[in-house]
Amino acid sequence: MLVNKIGDMFLVLAIAFITYFAKGSCNIITAPIMVVDSAQNSYFFAGFTAIDVIALSLGVAACVKSAQIFFHTWLADAMEGPTPVSALLHAATMVTAGVYLIVRFSYIFECSGPAKMLIFFAGLLTILMSSMIAAAQYDIKKIIAFSTCSQLGVMFLACGMSAYDLALYHFFNHAFFKCLLFLLAGAIIHQLRNEQDIRKMGGLAKKMPFTFLCFTIASLSLAGMPGFSGALSKDAILHLNNYVAGSSENIGTSIALFSLNFIIYLTMIYNARLIYYVFLGPANYNPRYFTPGYRDVSLQERTYTFTFCFLALMSIFGGGLFKSYFFPQAFSYVDIFSRIVILNPLHSEIAGDSFFSYIAFFFTVHGLCLTVYLLHFFITNKFSGFFLYRNKTFYTIFCFFNKKCYFDDVYNVFLIRPILRLSYIFNFAIERGIFGYLSHLL
Repeated sequence: MLVNKIGDMFLVLAIAFITYFAKGSCNIITAPIMVVDSAQNSYFFAGFTAIDVIALSLGVAACVKSAQIFFHTWLADAMEGPTPVSALLHAATMVTAGVYLIVRFSYIFECSGPAKMLIFFAGLLTILMSSMIAAAQYDIKKIIAFSTCSQLGVMFLACGMSAYDLALYHFFNHAFFKCLLFLLAGAIIHQLRNEQDIRKMGGLAKKMPFTFLCFTIASLSLAGMPGFSGALSKDAILHLNNYVAGSSENIGTSIALFSLNFIIYLTMIYNARLIYYVFLGPANYNPRYFTPGYRDVSLQERTYTFTFCFLALMSIFGGGLFKSYFFPQAFSYVDIFSRIVILNPLHSEIAGDSFFSYIAFFFTVHGLCLTVYLLHFFITNKFSGFFLYRNKTFYTIFCFFNKKCYFDDVYNVFLIRPILRLSYIFNFAIERGIFGYLSHLL
């Protein structure tokens, strides 16, 4: 609640400025255009215009709502709810609200360079951080949760490059396979009697073949395997990133942008690790959890079967079916989106580049094979203990990301405890002490 109150504060500040410069209008369609016309020449301080202040306030609010770096600590704690709730929140509401906020105010962000830089670097750092954290977690829901954090970073990255239509497209495709992953995780947890530690799973591919099939489809779509919905939007963002890197005159910028191709590699690492620990690795669950007349959890109810099949099919074909709504041909904007988001016809050409699709396919397949092979080799040969406990460098790095980069500990020491002390002082010394004494006299 404390973290989200920061986002609420900046959002209210942005709404106040928008209302002022839009002459009292709060219309989501007309207000941004009116603000751009009236606030560009109004300077505040240090060269920042009113449009910069509005865009930066919206950017910080979006970073908080979408759990970007420094504001992501609430995301893992929100995973304590039931998996159907998590599926809804991560697919269409809550954490995706920040991306949608940026997309709807794209006209304002296009006029502010500092705000675009803020969301670009926020997305870049979030991708790298959350991918490594997901690769070091053992809770199945937290792995998927930090995966959501990483994909939101990809969307922020696209918005930072003015590709609001690509961000909205990835936003749309992400909803299907992320919702499917959370529902499947719920089916697995339910079958294992509320067990969420992936080290206590394994070998479930034979016990839950339908769940394994759907989980693999969702994971490959998440990793950007060509032929799936996630690849169409994610590769389009990477194509644009490589296009910008190639046209940049700054060598450092080009190297930094080209290095983002390893996003696919990082995504495939934690996906392959999750699939191996849960479905393909040695069975570490309690056999008593499975009854003799066991059937696949997803096949016990027709509702589950229909839901999983629909989401799995949309994870494969959904991106292609609705691609025309997000990629305008030539300069003919699609009516449903042209009034709320800036569409760029160039993105349609960049997205069709087959060269970068081959690169994405290579990274995805190589990351999948290498991760599964190494996990199988180390676990079956019991070498994992050597790497975790004997190799101090690897152990230190693993613990650093397993503890979520110690963000929670730092915030507890420097933010939460001082606030609790102030609350204690105010409650007992002032409210119950002074006010209580005065009320007793009266």
